[in-house]
Amino acid sequence: MYSTFSNIRESFKLAWKHKMLWILVMLVGGGFSFNASNVSSGIEKSSQKETPQIETNPANKLPSLEGKYNLSPENVVTDNNVNKVLGIAQERVEAMPSVSSLLPKNFNSAAVTIFMLALLVIIFWSIVSFLTSVWASGGLYSGLLKACNSEAYDFKDLGNAGKGNWKRYLKLAIYFIYKRLLSLIPFLIIGGGFATVVVWRLGSVLIGILGVAGLIALVWVLIYNIRLYFVGEFALRSIIADNVPTKATFNLGWKYYKTRPGKSLKLFFALMFVLPIFTLIVFLPTLLLGGITAFLVNQEASFFIIGLIGFLAGVIGLATILVSTPYVRTVSGFSWTHLFLFTKESFEIKPDVDPVAFMYKPEESNGQI
Repeated sequence: MYSTFSNIRESFKLAWKHKMLWILVMLVGGGFSFNASNVSSGIEKSSQKETPQIETNPANKLPSLEGKYNLSPENVVTDNNVNKVLGIAQERVEAMPSVSSLLPKNFNSAAVTIFMLALLVIIFWSIVSFLTSVWASGGLYSGLLKACNSEAYDFKDLGNAGKGNWKRYLKLAIYFIYKRLLSLIPFLIIGGGFATVVVWRLGSVLIGILGVAGLIALVWVLIYNIRLYFVGEFALRSIIADNVPTKATFNLGWKYYKTRPGKSLKLFFALMFVLPIFTLIVFLPTLLLGGITAFLVNQEASFFIIGLIGFLAGVIGLATILVSTPYVRTVSGFSWTHLFLFTKESFEIKPDVDPVAFMYKPEESNGQI
């Protein structure tokens, strides 16, 4: 009987047992991670002052300036004095060397060359990483399915699975990108209409209608892409297990998800709760040593002791990252594979014929090919 708790518990055991899959997990994670980093910057205001209100007084109530200021003609600012000051300032600004004159003569061409080379390296590395992840996907999901079914395999078998299925995984990755971009079209159209109405001030009622429609479209995009995540988890395994074309794999992914949507959501939230707690536990020694190091620095302890404990904290932290990252990802992979196999068994159609007669019929007639 399937349960989410037993699924995750068994996945922890299998992930530790099948360390060979850790390599493929890291290769797949490096290529399929399309997470954009959100960089936020804040502007700190030192003080916020209210604009002073100038009180208007009648002319007969204005205070007298007599005796308070020297208003002799030589102290009055004239146009000639202002022009003289501005002329001196302009001469000094023009005398200052420009930023471009301080740089080498070939700086512009060198900077452009370095930028183009860096851009080419980034593009090349992204393509290589993506293709490597596509190849590794075939081996990874083949290994996950075989491990869940207690089948033996070696790295050569996983490599052959990746080599034989990389085209289908490439098509599936592109197809998912296409579907995600396609889901943004309604929101972009409504957003463009909303911006046009606001700029041209075509009416507050129309602005409100388009604003509500845009909010609904945004919520729909979020829900659809979350569902696509679940569909992807099933479709990635269906390529190996069902051996069908790419578009049929996508449709099967929807079928698997719609068969067990509740269990998919339950597993998703369970992994979001369990895996961070597990990661925090394995990093406790590193955090403890880091706290001890900070305490010794505050107490002005011996530099040798501080350096030794700090070095030990760094080594343990690095080892924890190298082990826990692929292990946690493999646990997640096994958890979704268990759910996939359970869902697959729930709607598989068995042939309603005599097993012996079915077995000895030609493969083409009994539907096996």
